[in-house]
Amino acid sequence: MGRESRVRKQQIVYWARSGVDDDGEVTLAAYAELYVQWVERQAEMADPAGNVITVDVQVVVGQEVTIGSIMAKGAYADYSATDMKYEVVAYSEQRDLQNRFIRRVAGLRRYGTELPALAS
Repeated sequence: MGRESRVRKQQIVYWARSGVDDDGEVTLAAYAELYVQWVERQAEMADPAGNVITVDVQVVVGQEVTIGSIMAKGAYADYSATDMKYEVVAYSEQRDLQNRFIRRVAGLRRYGTELPALAS
């Protein structure tokens, strides 16, 4: 068991971005529950265009996540529609020297409490 999986103890609800509808609105896939390391602090990360941006939360995840996806802290059973949600605005992968392990970090910004209308 790698170090990364030992520190991922917080549960989140994750809605992956699945595309854009005909009106240009983001569509989301059905939710999934993931275990992550949730670190609430402002930090600087690079966005997909390479610009340095400030994020509100950094999340260490065990799988690849999509820019534009939505996350909420906690388990789905405890989830409330009024909970604060966060949008994935940055994502990075760092491999170790032997190319055995990948550290995946997502940068999140506050999104609000409403999900896009087409979320499943």
